[in-house]
Amino acid sequence: MPVPCRRLLPLRVPLLLAGALLLVAPSAGAEPTATELAVARRLFREATQLEERQRWDLAAQKLREAIRIKETPGLRFHLAHCQENMGLLVEALVDYDRARELIASGMKAPDVEALLPEAERALAERVPTLIIAVPKNVRGMHIALDGREVASSVVGRPAPINPGAHRIVVRAPGYHDFVNEITMAEGERRVVTVQLAPTQQPPSPKADAREGSTATHRAPPKSERRIAPRTYVLFAETAVTAAGLGLGVTFAIAGSGADRRVKRAQAAVDRQSGRPGDAEVCVNATDLLLERCRDLDNALSDRKTYGTLSTAGFVAAGVGATAALATLLFWPSAEDEPVVTAGLFRNVLWIGAQGAF
Repeated sequence: MPVPCRRLLPLRVPLLLAGALLLVAPSAGAEPTATELAVARRLFREATQLEERQRWDLAAQKLREAIRIKETPGLRFHLAHCQENMGLLVEALVDYDRARELIASGMKAPDVEALLPEAERALAERVPTLIIAVPKNVRGMHIALDGREVASSVVGRPAPINPGAHRIVVRAPGYHDFVNEITMAEGERRVVTVQLAPTQQPPSPKADAREGSTATHRAPPKSERRIAPRTYVLFAETAVTAAGLGLGVTFAIAGSGADRRVKRAQAAVDRQSGRPGDAEVCVNATDLLLERCRDLDNALSDRKTYGTLSTAGFVAAGVGATAALATLLFWPSAEDEPVVTAGLFRNVLWIGAQGAF
């Protein structure tokens, strides 16, 4: 999404100056020749002209060519600015970080150094965050986001993602593929909980007995009949209870991890500020303390989100269980009793019901 013009006007003049001066700043590795520097300066001038015309993609291409000749904070800052206007917010975030690293390594860039904190802060508020929560008892999972494999170290953690449409595909041996299409808005935080359905059905009571598991059941109905409405209601209430309990447990575990992150982030803020326990230390924070305060804010936000979702899951489970109990007690049942089966299959306990309730 393009940055509004009111943001571009006050930044344009200092950015042009910073980029032009930093093309001759010292850098690690072999120095470019005079001819290469002349080409880099020309590419930079062409890029700034394209920026004024809001031709962000062409300007970014020119800047990348100049960076291949000599990397400077000014060029990285301009490239991040173009990518931000192209909607490539994550890529812009990486290039802003790279500009900061170059300045920290000793490159002189006073104009960029002054503009960088505000640019990073504004961009961080726009970047969406996605958490892919996967079941822990499934082995051999392959997770792909927009056709590219997601590293295991990223799964289950808040990860920045560009706004727009995305496709999540999770595959695991013995399970049906999990596919989810999502659309992320700027600044949105979302948790996608992966639920994998087994490709094999639970075994029959006879097969279960052959595998050494225990099962109890009653005689099946003597004749087939239509399933009573009471049965559908009970199945629905049981499903709500199971789903709510699963969500409550999942987000309770995630909340515990977020709570540990809050403690670590608070300790980092205290160390950086030198004022442990001061609630106002982050109000006017800058530089490294500002980054520590952002980590603390993100951790607090995640803990609150997980706590809310966990509570909602347990509440839903309680409502479903109460409704199921009320149905069993107050809704008259059919003449025949239901068939109840239970057993153990591949270390998974299952319970089933068949017939009219």
